[in-house]
Amino acid sequence: TAYGAPIQNYSDVKFLTYNVEESGINPEYKAVLKEENADVINLVETGFMSNQDNRDLNALVVELNNYFRSSEVPYQLVSTFGQSNKYTGAALLSRFPVNSQALLPIMTLDDGSGYDVTHDFLHTNIQIGTNTVDFLSVHLKASSGASNELRRYVEMEGVMNYVDSLGSTANVVVLGDFNSQPNTLIDTTNEGTGANLGYNVYSVFMNTSDPVKSL
Repeated sequence: TAYGAPIQNYSDVKFLTYNVEESGINPEYKAVLKEENADVINLVETGFMSNQDNRDLNALVVELNNYFRSSEVPYQLVSTFGQSNKYTGAALLSRFPVNSQALLPIMTLDDGSGYDVTHDFLHTNIQIGTNTVDFLSVHLKASSGASNELRRYVEMEGVMNYVDSLGSTANVVVLGDFNSQPNTLIDTTNEGTGANLGYNVYSVFMNTSDPVKSL
């Protein structure tokens, strides 16, 4: 590595996922990244940060690597390109070697058709010790309402099919902004506001055999 101490204990690896909101319009998110000191960081809503050859994302990586210079392996950057607005885009910062990366604008549904997801997904294969790990960065459709909830369902269907396509022996981490919430929050957080994003999309990935939450 260029500097920093190599990570010795591969059984103790920290992941972090964070929505930087409108391509980092509020720079306070950097303090969170420094405080958490994660080994793999997934960011969403980085669309404008990738403009001008990843200018802002590259600057972020330099800032973090300088901050952790004396103690950590430097981050490598993987990101989506060609994102049209500040609400889309994804980036992955990894202290482990990156084997491959792929942009996923179209996901395959159960009927074999392709579905153009709201925010392009990002697949990054990383080498952690002797294991390869597939990180799938997702950002599902936001906002309340039946049509948006349906888009989240369909996009999650594509996520599950893609994970299945990686094979039963693959090490897979799916992370990002699901625009969903645990069911324990529904009654207390959004009751009566009309802003309930539901929890079915969140829970279907945890329990695919549940007929109520199946796609």
